[in-house]
Amino acid sequence: MKPITVVVLGNNRPDLEMMTMYISESLEKHEECKANIIGFIDPDKAYEYIVQNGCDILFSEAELCGTDGLNLLQKIRKEYPQINIVITTTYEEYIVQAVQMQIKPAGYLSLPTTLSKIKDLIENILSLSQTAKAV
Repeated sequence: MKPITVVVLGNNRPDLEMMTMYISESLEKHEECKANIIGFIDPDKAYEYIVQNGCDILFSEAELCGTDGLNLLQKIRKEYPQINIVITTTYEEYIVQAVQMQIKPAGYLSLPTTLSKIKDLIENILSLSQTAKAV
């Protein structure tokens, strides 16, 4: 099985490192699922990485420094519909906006989050991906 690529887009280094660590720990129990996890604070660099290398799961804050995160996610959804997008946010109203913008995320995480919530979400995404491949 080829490694999955997880891109994490956040606003600051400490939160980005914590989220990356939680995602890494969540994927450890899936021995068959090797993962490349890459974190970014700069949305343009994250987008450039996705264009050049692809992405299987994208965790992104709804509100990003210097840009509207939901507009970026809408652009990514249109160009790469196969990416599992997870929106992380402190403000619930972004979830409503994401639905209205037809971003169709694979999930949402309220911030601050926990390792348990990330594990559950990743389990759900991987399970749905396996089901889709089997069909």
